[in-house]
Parts: sequence; structure tokens; C-alpha cells
Amino acid sequence: MGGRIMRSLSYFEPGTCNTIDDISGIKVKMSQVRQQWNGFRTVPELFNYRQPQDFPIIPSPVRTFPGSRTEPPAPMPDPYVPGALE
Repeated sequence: MGGRIMRSLSYFEPGTCNTIDDISGIKVKMSQVRQQWNGFRTVPELFNYRQPQDFPIIPSPVRTFPGSRTEPPAPMPDPYVPGALE
């Protein structure tokens, strides 16, 4: 017949199982795939890293208000402690 003989991808490998690559749809071993940031499991050739633009670093402005106290006021002496007002 002249047909091509395909090798089965269902071979035994201890400690792993078969899975489907979420991007390409091919059958691979679980030990060959990596999980991406969006939860897809794919082979290393199709792996996409998370973009740095997803987490922008925006500096917060320093706010100062006129008349604000930068230091806490001095503590008042406790009038109920003997010798505190002397």
C-alpha cells in the first residue's frame, strides 16, 4: 500500500503521563511541558513569558499638606500619677 508507519506517542515512561499541549494540540509527555502564567501547559519551544508591561511600576507622589505636623506632639504628663506634675 505504500503508507507511512507512524511511531506511537503512547510509550511508557516511568513517573509521567500523556497530556495535550494547550497551544499546539499535540500529544506529549507531562515531563516535557511547562505551565505558563495564564495556566496553559505547553512545550518549551512554544512557551511565552509574562510581559513586563503587565506590572507597571508607578511611583506614588509624596503628599505634603500645609500646616501638617511632621513630628508628634510632646506627651502630656499624667495628672493621676503622683510626682508627674512636679
